[in-house]
Amino acid sequence: MRTRNFTRRCFSRTHGGVTLTFLLLFALVGNFPAVAKREPGTRTAITVEGFDSGTRVVREIADVLIGQGKSILECYPPGSRLFLWLLSLLPENLRIAGIEWGMSLSVGHKPEELEGFDVSSLPEWCASQYPNTDHGYQAIMVGSPNGGIAHLAALLRAPFLTTSFGLTFRHPPIKPDELEAYYESGKELAATILSGNPDEEIEVVNHYDPLHDRSLVRYVNF
Repeated sequence: MRTRNFTRRCFSRTHGGVTLTFLLLFALVGNFPAVAKREPGTRTAITVEGFDSGTRVVREIADVLIGQGKSILECYPPGSRLFLWLLSLLPENLRIAGIEWGMSLSVGHKPEELEGFDVSSLPEWCASQYPNTDHGYQAIMVGSPNGGIAHLAALLRAPFLTTSFGLTFRHPPIKPDELEAYYESGKELAATILSGNPDEEIEVVNHYDPLHDRSLVRYVNF
């Protein structure tokens, strides 16, 4: 009897673990970055990160002005809600490991996608969030994204054009405190962006924050 009960418990745990693993994998489907197809000789656009403050403020203001923006609670890929709910069923150490595993698979562009990257596609994306309307806009706000400017733009019913865009590019996994490794991979990315856009007046910032973005630093340059 004891042996039978023990076997039954082991089977239940194993079956439950397999089921949960399958569901986590299923939830991640659709979360992988889309690979942009590019014809030879053409310029490519790199997608801004949905969780970046600039992206979120622009989309929130667009939602207020025209009702077509994307809510701050919906800035993550499809399937994320289910994925995070499933993670909440696990112990803390497994939750953290699951989030980092998901990040390693779904966050960041491949560095080779920078070939043909046109930085002008970034402000073009920003402006495209505010389609032409019958009444037009009486003002436009330009600057750094924050909560204050979001409220002000909403009150003035003015589109907000962010001056910063968050992009992520993958690198081989590193420890979050390996500053030199992070710097070297970011330096190469910045050089590629600048050399590919010689006529643009831009500043590339290799953002390193191992305190708040510890899991992010492991896998991507931001």
